[in-house]
Amino acid sequence: MIDSRCSDSQLVSLYQTGNEEAFEMLLHRHKSRIYTAIYMIVKDRYEAEDLLQDTFIKAVNTIKGGRYNEEGKFLPWISRIAHNLAIDRFRRNKRYPEVVLEDGSGYSTPCNFRRSRTRPSN
Repeated sequence: MIDSRCSDSQLVSLYQTGNEEAFEMLLHRHKSRIYTAIYMIVKDRYEAEDLLQDTFIKAVNTIKGGRYNEEGKFLPWISRIAHNLAIDRFRRNKRYPEVVLEDGSGYSTPCNFRRSRTRPSN
């Protein structure tokens, strides 16, 4: 059992040594704040939930891959990951908007609108 007063840094260190419960504590400690930050960008509950999951998956992969660097604090680091993922999704959704059909179904597709240049006819 891990003491709930452990710092984020201590929890990350424990997780790096194989203690899965340490990451679970980090997740529960920060998921609400991260979710809210993502939601404020994407304004969609389901997108925000997906991005929250992607954020923590990316954090797990980075920490387990030995690429996490202790220079900064955990919360600002994971917040930046979440922010970047949300902005990327927002930009992608603007680039490839969802088309909603009359029956309410929708799909995303790249819009390849090109300006046609007409050449003067001779």
